[in-house]
Amino acid sequence: MNEHYNGSQQNLSRRLNLIEGQICGIKEMIAEKRLCDDIINQLESTRAALKSLQVLILHNHINTIEIQENSNQEFKDLFMLIKKMLK
Repeated sequence: MNEHYNGSQQNLSRRLNLIEGQICGIKEMIAEKRLCDDIINQLESTRAALKSLQVLILHNHINTIEIQENSNQEFKDLFMLIKKMLK
């Protein structure tokens, strides 16, 4: 397992399964010619779930990075700010 997943493989798989279910639901809604508003709402929910998954993966990745002592101070500050924002 890649260290970037930081022991959260089950959580990531669960989230992906939920997203997959949402996408299947959208396909069914389109096939059933459901209202555009309903489909758009479901698409937005799916987009939010994907964004949340993206942030989780990035958070796990950033937490595995070690900052080198000789790194530029601006880089260190930016890295720490990003890390703080992802908590």
